[in-house]
Amino acid sequence: VLAGDFHSTGFQWLVDGRSLLGHLVDPGTTFGWPLRLLQGGAALAAGGAIARRGRRSEHVVWLAPFVVVAVRLLLDPLDNAYYFLGLATPALVALPLLAERRRGRLVTSPRSVQS
Repeated sequence: VLAGDFHSTGFQWLVDGRSLLGHLVDPGTTFGWPLRLLQGGAALAAGGAIARRGRRSEHVVWLAPFVVVAVRLLLDPLDNAYYFLGLATPALVALPLLAERRRGRLVTSPRSVQS
């Protein structure tokens, strides 16, 4: 990299037909760094909008990361099955919060519980 010929910004990905993006554009379409920056910006904007809108909700701790990963996956040219772990992690955080809400109880910290 330091002494040789290095052109990483010229790298192009080909849209995989199995990816979510592959259902929106023709498979084999090139996807370069400008589109990667757009992809990252869209994911960041969506997550930021959710975080700002839900800043008073306990659910923002899982919903904002979930939205960031979901938008990134929607706009990703590749189909890598392990990417979906990024959706599973915030979803697992959401389960106890949603279960408590469904039961009509508030989630309390150990400090707020009085003996």
